[in-house]
Parts: sequence; structure tokens; C-alpha cells
Amino acid sequence: MVAEYLRQSANAADRCWERFAEAHPGDPVAQLCAWLEEMARHLAEPDERGCTLANAAIELPEKDHPARRVIEEYKRAQRTRLVRLSEEAGLGEPEMLADELHLLLEERASLHRASAPKDLQPASCTWARR
Repeated sequence: MVAEYLRQSANAADRCWERFAEAHPGDPVAQLCAWLEEMARHLAEPDERGCTLANAAIELPEKDHPARRVIEEYKRAQRTRLVRLSEEAGLGEPEMLADELHLLLEERASLHRASAPKDLQPASCTWARR
């Protein structure tokens, strides 16, 4: 049951990426920025608790739990997508950038739970405008 819930959460995130690609065809920078801006809006919500999959990973220490495979597959696909878009955009060090974007959002979610929400949007795409 947990694995299916997480699979549905991952599918919802994939639909967001499809929406970004439709809104910005052939523009990987705009797709990355759309994702960051959506994540910033999501993280600014008062009741936001962070990434469902990341939270579940913390709560499921058993390496053989069926939900862990869903989490690992989604996180791996997410990183692959970020790397691919960064490469297509001609951004330097796409693998490192993908890791940094992931860490930025995970840290932002953590800070949100520990302090008053702040708006991430103004700084979210400054790297793309340089």
C-alpha cells in the first residue's frame, strides 16, 4: 500500500515534467526554471512537509521494503532528467548541477519545517541567467 501511494506521488511529479515540456518545448532552461519555480511555490505553502518520497525513505529503513524500490527508481529518474536537461541546455557540469539542484530543494524543504517560510522564487533561476 505504501509503495502504491509513493508510485502515485512519483507519477504526479512526472506529469508536472510533461506539463513543463509542453509549455516550453525545446527549451531545457525554461523547463528547469519552471520546475524550480513550481517547487518554490510548493515549498512556500504553510502546510508543506517536503518530498513525500524523501520523507518515506527516512521512515523506511528496511532496504528490502517494496516502497524503497519505488523511491530509488524515482530519485534516480529525477536525477537523470535533471542531468539530461542540463546537458541539453549546455550548462557546465550537468551531473554536479543536478545534484546541487536536488540538494537545494531538499535543504529548502528542511529549512521550511524548521523556520518561517521564505520565498525561494527570486533566486531560483539566477544560475540560468548568468
